[in-house]
Amino acid sequence: MTGKSLWQQIKDVVACDQKIAALTADIASITTQVNQEEAALVNFQKNLDAQKRTLIDAQKSVHTIELSARELKDTEERKRKLLDNAREQKEYMALKREIETITQKRNELDDKLMKQWYDVEQLKESVTTTEANKDEQIARLNHDIQVKKENITHLTHKQEQLGKERIQALTHLPLEWVAKYNRMYESVSDPIVPVVNGNCSSCFYTVLHHDLSKL
Repeated sequence: MTGKSLWQQIKDVVACDQKIAALTADIASITTQVNQEEAALVNFQKNLDAQKRTLIDAQKSVHTIELSARELKDTEERKRKLLDNAREQKEYMALKREIETITQKRNELDDKLMKQWYDVEQLKESVTTTEANKDEQIARLNHDIQVKKENITHLTHKQEQLGKERIQALTHLPLEWVAKYNRMYESVSDPIVPVVNGNCSSCFYTVLHHDLSKL
């Protein structure tokens, strides 16, 4: 005998189930956070590698533009020498137009090169900052993950203890009560509520006098 009435025992089961449900929700929430932080840990290195690849591509682009600019400069110098030695007006005008076109292309490349240099410097700064903070951020994430996993272990242990208490609370209850309660618990989170002023405090259904006498 437990010294408790059947009503008190069924209330103990309800209390256990409510606590177990709350713990289950907490464990699920913390597990989601752990999964997110573990993903962030993996993505941190991926993002750093991606930044480095972007920097390398930007540096290659700068070198390509510089090479094109030098080639245009060499071509322009050759054309100017030819211009100085041109004997016919037609040849002179054709060379002059070519030089003007080359000069325009060089100016466009110079503008593009300035932008690319700026982008490269920004990328270098970003990579440097990320690498400088890498160890600290990884350590912080690992610490947070470890703390949350320990919390999950603690909550799981409490959940197991409540499960044992629930089994003990069910021991002295009539089987039909247990079966009915379990069926109801599958549908609603709080299957047992008080009758207030002759009405169910959950659905507000008026309890008949005959049923109220049974209660």
